[in-house]
Amino acid sequence: MIHRGEVIEQAVRNSGMSITKIAQKIGKSRRWMYLQMWIWKLL
Repeated sequence: MIHRGEVIEQAVRNSGMSITKIAQKIGKSRRWMYLQMWIWKLL
């Protein structure tokens, strides 16, 4: 199963949009986005 942090990181890289704009679209904070990507890298 793919970790959501990996999905988020791929979406940010492939879209060219900023993390802030993606966070606003999905209703999460920028901090939450960074934490998810950071946690994924620890696994």
